[in-house]
Amino acid sequence: MASRMFHVFLTVSNLERSIAFYTKAFEGAKMLYEFTIDGLDICMFGLGNGVVLEMLEVPDIDKRDGKWEHIALEVDDIQEQYDRLIAAGATVKMPLEFTTVLKGRNGYPDTHCCGVHVWGPDGEEIELCQHRGCWGWEQPGTMCPPWEEK
Repeated sequence: MASRMFHVFLTVSNLERSIAFYTKAFEGAKMLYEFTIDGLDICMFGLGNGVVLEMLEVPDIDKRDGKWEHIALEVDDIQEQYDRLIAAGATVKMPLEFTTVLKGRNGYPDTHCCGVHVWGPDGEEIELCQHRGCWGWEQPGTMCPPWEEK
């Protein structure tokens, strides 16, 4: 039986604030469903790129426990998406200024990847990736902007 990713679950302290952030941060993002279970407000939110966030509002959440380490999204234009995240209010953890060579193993080719890490409104970490060449398990990817390797 085949399986595929359906959604990523994120607890947030303020659902409306997170909806506003992700709507502004990702082109085409929109609310898919809202519902309440046992008095808890929950939504399914599409980022407009095939990724769905299920967000649960827990106003007094301690984000040190139970949050994801980070969600990584591959993008076609990393500069454009980075700018949208910053305009939406993201805080920079690792700035957009590097390219990393990923050494292929087990027959996978080397590839070049650039990335950035930011924090969303509840301290959730969001990574953006754009690569040059081929990951090896999919079609050749988009080109990284020509930043210097570090």
